[in-house]
Amino acid sequence: MIDHEHTDDIVCPYCGDAHEPDGDDYSETAYQTECSECEREFTVSCSMIYSFSTAPYGPEEKARDAEYRTRIAEMRAPALKQHAEDDAFAASFTPGMRVRVKDSHRRCAGWTGIVLNEERAPCCVRVEANGVRNSFPARHLEKL
Repeated sequence: MIDHEHTDDIVCPYCGDAHEPDGDDYSETAYQTECSECEREFTVSCSMIYSFSTAPYGPEEKARDAEYRTRIAEMRAPALKQHAEDDAFAASFTPGMRVRVKDSHRRCAGWTGIVLNEERAPCCVRVEANGVRNSFPARHLEKL
């Protein structure tokens, strides 16, 4: 009797020839293949086995996690504050207002245009300048 079920290699159920699986063989979909030794066709199916590991989560781990969350919050705070300020500044631009693109926005520096009454991304203003409709970060615009 040939051992061909639940093996580490693909074993031909007819002749017992073992084939080492490659990346394509690790699929949960069964497929047919031909044995290179006896040239008979057989079905190959792969079974996935899951295992789990655990670790204690006590006071030391909780303290380390709390310290990590605090450090992340401290690192993000300046960016979140700047984002809120940028969005509030962008909201101060009203439709029809004339604006100029500052030099800090290289591609369109010096363009003048009007603020459009269109949906915008946070921190941005929709402007028609030089016949082109575009979104600009509010910090790259100045009110005229």
